[in-house]
Amino acid sequence: MVNDRKYSRLVLVSFVVLTSIGNSLSAQEKSAKMDVAAAMKQWKIFYKRKIGDMFAPIEEWKCVNGGYFDLNKAQGPAIIYLGFYGCPPCRQEMPLYAELSLEKKYSGYNFVYLTFDDSATISEELNTAKISEHKIKLVSLPEKYIRSKGMANAFPVVYFLDQEKTVKMIHAFGLLSGSLDSINYWHSLLDSLK
Repeated sequence: MVNDRKYSRLVLVSFVVLTSIGNSLSAQEKSAKMDVAAAMKQWKIFYKRKIGDMFAPIEEWKCVNGGYFDLNKAQGPAIIYLGFYGCPPCRQEMPLYAELSLEKKYSGYNFVYLTFDDSATISEELNTAKISEHKIKLVSLPEKYIRSKGMANAFPVVYFLDQEKTVKMIHAFGLLSGSLDSINYWHSLLDSLK
């Protein structure tokens, strides 16, 4: 299953990071190491609990790039990317996300970039990513609102919703964009939503 592959990769990366710290840890460092492991476990529980549920909140959002987006009225699957400009994986993945939004085979999909950045920062982000034309609905909401609705406890987070707006998959901490494997992986995730 795709989600298990992602969690396995995340656990493996976490294990490598935690074990590479070394054996000469102070009591405080060992405690911090245990806190990271506990946080990773909580992260997995936080997101796994949402799979199979309707995406919440489902409401109308004003788009920075004009118009409104209402998930209730949207036809087709939706990919909701939560990120912000100060997030390196978000900046790295934005061009790929925009490119996917332009592919013909995904023309019936709803691509939403949900951020707590202001309009000026979003414009700068798009210029930095060299995105001139895309089909992404850009929505800016306060970070407190995003967290209070339980949409994210870390960034980036990508929700993959099927046509009924049920959460099918969730990915966090980036999908290693730019490599051929990540492009193929994005395609496999998007294709699975139909």
